[in-house]
This record gives sequence, C-alpha cells and structure tokens, in this order.
Amino acid sequence: MNKARDLLQAATSVLDPSPLRSAVSYIRVSTARQADRGGARDGFSIPAQRDANQRQAYGLGALVAAEFVDRGQSGRNTNCPGLQQMLAYLREHQVDYVIVHKLDRLARSRADDVAITQAIRASGARLISSTEGIDRSHPRTGSNRQDETSTGARRPERAARASK
Repeated sequence: MNKARDLLQAATSVLDPSPLRSAVSYIRVSTARQADRGGARDGFSIPAQRDANQRQAYGLGALVAAEFVDRGQSGRNTNCPGLQQMLAYLREHQVDYVIVHKLDRLARSRADDVAITQAIRASGARLISSTEGIDRSHPRTGSNRQDETSTGARRPERAARASK
C-alpha cells in the first residue's frame, strides 16, 4: 500500500508540483430508508453524498484518505459513531479538508455545530460543504463565507435570494 501511495505521489508531483492534499469525507443519513433505498428525492443518499464529496475533494486537489458514515443516525446529538471516529481521526492524522454534503449533516443544534467546527479548526483542517459552497474554516478570516474558489462561482439561486 505504501509503495502505491509513494508512486501516486511521485506521479502527481511530475504532473503538478504542488503537494498532494488530504481530505476526509463525513456522510450521515437520518433514516434507514435514506441509507437503504437512496433517499433520491432529497439527494441525501449515501451514494449521492459520497459522489458530491469526492467531486469536491477532486476540485480541491485532494484525495479522500478516510470516509466516515453514519447510517440512520439523527443529527440531534453528537454521539454518532462515525462522527466520533472522524473527530478522533483528526486528532491523530494531518488532514487539510473535512468535506460534508451539507453542514447540517454534522449537527442540528447550533451549540454542537460550533463545538464540531472548533474541533475541526483545532486539528488544522478546513470544513467544506460540497453542495452549499461554504468554507466554514477559512484560514485568513475564520468566518462563515461562501467559498467561490471551491465551487467556481456563487450559485444563481443563492445570489437571487441574497439580492431580495
């Protein structure tokens, strides 16, 4: 495995001299139906979230080093096994990005959201939403802002709502 990784990094450095970045992907679905049948109406199925997070990592020039999934888990508390495993992983490994489908996949309560975001920042990683165009851990400002560099541009529907 290490040999394959070394070869990949060597090949990547020839094509692009910038260092390879690492990411983790966190996926959560609230109901067994979303996990088992896909929950296609919402686009929150595990495969849909995985695909969006992988595309976001690619756009950031990162490889997903680990994926953490909570199937049929409520976001009302932080006792989700996958979430806790991800936070432990961040304490042990250097990670550039934590990618989620939507920010509400991490937590529903504002207090939990703040605590998780602080833990991610403390690890040195940036929290990125793959569908909302939001970078919650911008290194210069630390502010909640739309990250136009990771999505290419503001989404038209957001711009329309913002102008009202």
